[in-house]
Amino acid sequence: MEHHSSYSSLDDKDLMVMIAVGNRDAFTCLYHRYFYYLYTLAMRYLKDESESEDILQQVFIKLWQMRDSGVIKDNVRGYLFAMTRNSILNYVRNKNRLLQRNYRLSQEVNEEEQDIWVMADKEDLILEMKKAIDGLPPQQKQVANLRCEGLSNQEIASRLHLSLNTVNSHYTKGLKALKTTLGALMSFILIYIGI
Repeated sequence: MEHHSSYSSLDDKDLMVMIAVGNRDAFTCLYHRYFYYLYTLAMRYLKDESESEDILQQVFIKLWQMRDSGVIKDNVRGYLFAMTRNSILNYVRNKNRLLQRNYRLSQEVNEEEQDIWVMADKEDLILEMKKAIDGLPPQQKQVANLRCEGLSNQEIASRLHLSLNTVNSHYTKGLKALKTTLGALMSFILIYIGI
């Protein structure tokens, strides 16, 4: 078998033609071409090396299993990205079991940034966020609720007659506690609700 480096000059479409007939070296080349990019994407949202590696293993196994289906023709990078983001979202959904209803991915992903955007039921996100905020100590809870209403830390300091440093401290500690409580969902909540 030839080493995969002899395939590195081939474009994705040519590699997929070879992979479709079972060429493992072409598959290995494609794997090495996109592994780091997809791993970085998975790590950004899962923050766990083992889970990110598991996701990518599933993605590439699925790619190999469907190699001769003809589904992947042109945009291999986009297809791998879509497979990865779907796997990440399935993982988040299964792990947290919080967004099982009305949970879908945005198809409008910027090709340059390749970022994940989840179109989830905003009311579910707000409910989960409120539950988590209710578990905070009183002053952190008060600051977090006012942030959810759209107030800045400066406005909160004025309203509560506290120093800006005190509000900043409560906000930072509260946000850290919320990230711990909500885990991977926190990224989605920050995107859609803001706090």
